[in-house]
Amino acid sequence: MNGNSCAWHRGKVIGGTSVVNGMLYVRGSKEDFNEWHRQGNPGWSYEEVLPFFKKSEDQQNVELAKDTRYHSTGGLLPVSTPTYQTPLTDAFLDAVHYRGHKLLDINGEDDLGFSHLQATIKNGKRFSTAKAFLKPALYRKNLHIVLNAYVTKILLSEPPYNT
Repeated sequence: MNGNSCAWHRGKVIGGTSVVNGMLYVRGSKEDFNEWHRQGNPGWSYEEVLPFFKKSEDQQNVELAKDTRYHSTGGLLPVSTPTYQTPLTDAFLDAVHYRGHKLLDINGEDDLGFSHLQATIKNGKRFSTAKAFLKPALYRKNLHIVLNAYVTKILLSEPPYNT
């Protein structure tokens, strides 16, 4: 902390903050998406963005992948539950469960509770959004990478993804 400011990491690189973050995969609060929709942002309710999350996801955790309402496999972004869990993690989850809190899939039906984390990792290595989405599309003629650009609007549509 320096005066009234604090350091906040940000990803001013290709791949954005996914290059510098802890690789956590948390979609965000359903209620936040629904509030954006209520505030006049059509297309941003949780039910409307969920298909895009699922389309991009390649859920590596077999148990989580069974919940096809909230997860999918085959997308470009690998999501997994890290295989290494510290004893402290399990003790913490046991304790919060003992105290009556829910243990859940943070990207599933409920998003308020405790869980093992999900991360954008494949074969033990970081998988940024650039590696997942940009690298496979580098050959496309309609892709032009512009550095130092300022984005004012993002349009989502259903283009043919294999062009």
